[in-house]
Amino acid sequence: MVSSSAYVTTRLNQTVAIRPNTSRLPHDKMPPSSTLISLFQRTVKRYGYQKALHEKRKDTWYSLTWRQYYTQAQEFTKSLIRIGLQPHEVVGICGANSSEWLIAYMGTIMAGAAAAGIYLGTTNDLCQYICGHSEARIVVCDSVAQLEKLIAMKPYLPRLMALVLWGKRVPTNLRSPIPVYGWDAFAILGDDITRGTLKRRMESVEPGHCAALVYTSGTSGLPKGVMISHDNFCFNAWCMDKSIDRDYHTRLSNRDVLVSYLPLAHITPQLNDIILPLVIGYEVHFAPKDALRGGLGKTIKEIRPTRFCGVPYVWDKMAIKMRDLHGKSRGLKKQLVHFATSRAIKKTRISQYGQHGGPPCGVGIAEKLVLSRVKASLGLDRCKTFSVTSAPLRSETLEFYGGLDIPIMEFFGQTETGGLATMNVLHCWKMGSVGRPLLGTEMRVKKETHELLFRGRHVMMGYLKRDQETKDAIDEEGWLYSGDTAVIDEDGFATITGSIPETIRTAGGERISPVALENILKAEIPLLSNVMVIGEQREFLLALFTLKVLLDEEGRPTPTLEDDVREMCSVLGSRARSVHDAKRCPNVQAYLDDRLADVNKTTSQLFSFGHYIAKYAILDNDFSVAGDELTPTLKLKRSRVLQKHAAVVDAIYEM
Repeated sequence: MVSSSAYVTTRLNQTVAIRPNTSRLPHDKMPPSSTLISLFQRTVKRYGYQKALHEKRKDTWYSLTWRQYYTQAQEFTKSLIRIGLQPHEVVGICGANSSEWLIAYMGTIMAGAAAAGIYLGTTNDLCQYICGHSEARIVVCDSVAQLEKLIAMKPYLPRLMALVLWGKRVPTNLRSPIPVYGWDAFAILGDDITRGTLKRRMESVEPGHCAALVYTSGTSGLPKGVMISHDNFCFNAWCMDKSIDRDYHTRLSNRDVLVSYLPLAHITPQLNDIILPLVIGYEVHFAPKDALRGGLGKTIKEIRPTRFCGVPYVWDKMAIKMRDLHGKSRGLKKQLVHFATSRAIKKTRISQYGQHGGPPCGVGIAEKLVLSRVKASLGLDRCKTFSVTSAPLRSETLEFYGGLDIPIMEFFGQTETGGLATMNVLHCWKMGSVGRPLLGTEMRVKKETHELLFRGRHVMMGYLKRDQETKDAIDEEGWLYSGDTAVIDEDGFATITGSIPETIRTAGGERISPVALENILKAEIPLLSNVMVIGEQREFLLALFTLKVLLDEEGRPTPTLEDDVREMCSVLGSRARSVHDAKRCPNVQAYLDDRLADVNKTTSQLFSFGHYIAKYAILDNDFSVAGDELTPTLKLKRSRVLQKHAAVVDAIYEM
C-alpha cells in the first residue's frame, strides 16, 4: 500500500505517485498515466501538417502547423539545456497570449522543468514575489518595459540567470547584469545540442513530475504556487474529452476552433488553450492584446469559434448589447423576436436533466428567422458549446441566453483541481448548477460545514514551499477541501452556495455567506455592477454598492453610467448620467431602498433574519483589476476593498 504522503509534495524536485482510482468508474476504463510530452508527440504524428496556432500581426494572420509548433518548442528546449537549466527548475512567462507563450511553455515542460505564468498586469511587487518564490531561473516576456523591470529586480532574484524577449528587439543600449536574448537569437542558442541529449531529457520526464506552477489570485494574501503534475493535466483533458464525447453534435474534434483571450497565467486557459489541444488537435486563434478592453467581439466575429468560454464580464457585456438591439425592435420584427425567444427558452428548459418532451413547436422557424441571425451577429453561429469560467453567471443572464438558444454550461474548477472538478454537458446539465463530478473522480459535501470536497487524479501535487497549507488542503484520505460550500441534489448536481474563507460571523454569532446575498442583490437590482456585504463581528450587515458604468479604452471604469442604467434612471424619473448624479438623486435612492426591502424580505424567509441588510452605501467607482479591488480572474479582494473604503464603512457603523 502506497503511503498517502506519496501523492503530495511541496517541493519541485520530488515525484508524486499517481493517485489510485477510488471512484465507481471501472479501473480498465481509466486512462493510463502519461506526460504532456507524449500527448504532444501523438498529436504531431496524427495532425502534423494541420494548422495548430494562428496569430494576427499587422492585419495579417500567420499560422503554425502542429509540426512547426513542436519543432520550435524543441528548439526552445535545446536552448534551455544549453543555458544550463536543470530538470525541476522554473521558467517564468509574462506576456500576452501568443504562439511564443505556448512555445515557451511547452519548451520548458519538454526540458523537464516547470512553467510559471505571470499575469501581464501584475504589480512589480507581485511579479518579484512570484519570481523569487519559484526561484525562476529564466523569465520570458514580451515588452521592453517588463524586461527593464525584471532587470531592476535582479538584486532581489539571485537565482535568475537569463531573460528572453519576444515580439520586440532588445535595445542596443540595454544594461543588464545577466544575459538578455531576443527571441530569434535564443531559438538558435541550442543548435549544437544533439538529438540524443534532447531525447534523453524528454524521456526523463515522468507523469508525477511538476509540469506547471500556477499562482492563485491571492484574494486573502500572497498567492500560493500550485504545483500541477503532468498526470493532473492529462487526466483532466481526458475527462473533458470523454464527458463531451457522448454527444455526437458537440464532441471535440481536430476541426474545432478556439479563440484564446483569457490570461494564460491562469489555470482554465492553460487547460483549454494549451493542454486540451494536445489531446484533440484543434486550432487556437490568439485574440489581440486589447481583447478584454473592447476588441474581443470583433475577433469572435472574424474567427467564428466552434467553442467559446467567457468570463461573466464578457457574457454580461454581450447581453447588454443584445438587449439594447431587441429593445429597439418594432412591429412585426418585435413580435418575431418575442416568438423566437419564447420558443428557445422552452427548448433550453426541456433540454435539462430530468426534463421530458421534444423540441417545442415552432423552434425550427424561430431558429431560421431569428436565432441563427442573432448568433451570427455575435460570431457564435458555428459554436457548439458555450461555457462560463471564473465566477457564476447571474440567473437572469443564463435565462436571457437560454432565450437565444445559447445554453451556457457552468462548471466548477480551481487551480488546485487542475482547472476542472465538475462539468455540465449538453446531454446532462442543470441551469444554475455546476454539474456533476468528472469521470473517475469523487465529490461530497462535509456534513458539519457543507464544504465541497473532491478526490481523484485531478487533485494538485501541493503548494510550493507551504507544508501546513498543503496539509490543511488535502487530508490523509486524499480529499481536497475546496473552501467553497455547496449542496448536491438527488441527481448528483452540485450548486455552489458560498465560500468558507468569506463567511461572516456577526456580533450575534450567526454565520452568513456574503456571496449568496451579493448574488441575490445583483440579480434583483439591475443598476448594480458589484456588491460587497460587510458584517464581521458587527451588529448589523452593511452592503457596498457600485453602479454599472462605461469603461475607458484601458478597461478602467469611468464615472459615466451605462446606457441601460441611464434608461432605467429615466424610467424612475431621474436625469442621472453619472454615479455622482445617481448618488444625489432621491428617485434612485427610493428605488434602491424599495428593492433592498424586497431582498431583505426574501432572504429572511430563505435563510434567517440575521441576513437582513440594514444599510448600504454607493461607492464612487466600480471595482476593477486596475483599482486593485478585483483579482485578474475578477474575484473580489475583500480585505483590499475594506482597506480602501474603511472611512465609508466606519462612518456608517458609527452613526
